[in-house]
Amino acid sequence: MVKHLKGVDTLRAVSALAVVWGHIELLKKRAGIENMLDNNCHFPNGHIAVIFFFVISGFLITYLLVKERESNGKIDLKKFYLRRIYRIWPLYYLILLLSFIIFPVYYSKLTILLCLTIFPNIAHVFGIAWPTSPQVWSIGVEEQFYLFWPIILTFLPKRKIAFYLLIFIIVYTLIPFFIECVYNKYYQKQNIYFFKQFFYETKFNCMAIGSLVGFLYAEKNKVLNYIKGKIVAYLSIILLIGFWFYRFKLNNFNDEFYSVLFVIVLYNII
Repeated sequence: MVKHLKGVDTLRAVSALAVVWGHIELLKKRAGIENMLDNNCHFPNGHIAVIFFFVISGFLITYLLVKERESNGKIDLKKFYLRRIYRIWPLYYLILLLSFIIFPVYYSKLTILLCLTIFPNIAHVFGIAWPTSPQVWSIGVEEQFYLFWPIILTFLPKRKIAFYLLIFIIVYTLIPFFIECVYNKYYQKQNIYFFKQFFYETKFNCMAIGSLVGFLYAEKNKVLNYIKGKIVAYLSIILLIGFWFYRFKLNNFNDEFYSVLFVIVLYNII
């Protein structure tokens, strides 16, 4: 039996509250009500809280799958997918149905198609997100990651999983910048908004960062000793809270920076 990982539920709760708080302030701003965004107050960035969810999901799913293969000799893909479907799909489709019935808003056919097929993040990329519940884009990211990662994990040689994850994180993170450089050099007049948004709305690299540490933790890999200990834990927590509440932002690799910082906090708390 896989042990319960301490602190995960608390970190989820903190992230969820930050997401709700951020959306409340955004709605107040749109309604012309005094809000913390206009007043430049310090409060946690809601988008970064969503990134934290991705890191936690990648960590947990990978840890549990590795432990399952260790205990049973294989990963039961059928049971895994059924668990995901039963846990996520009923509420996801209920939100879509209720918002469609209750709010008299125009929904394009492509929006409906993409959201019904669990690609709300791609609808977001095209600028046609589900208008009454646009935050469902994050469900698309997680579901698409869940679709492919367990299959890949099943067939990868165990000794190379960490290496392949690291390569994926680096390549996936750099691809949008490579595309931008090519377009700027050869197609100056072309609009690359789609490519930028695609990688912005499909944060598989952030989930993979969580997956990498989740795999190393499941395997009790000694590499993690470099990010372990009270000093590292306290320092990473202080930096995370400070950067997050003061809405610190890097021009490039911002989400990846926070993902690394958060996974260090996550690992030490667990």
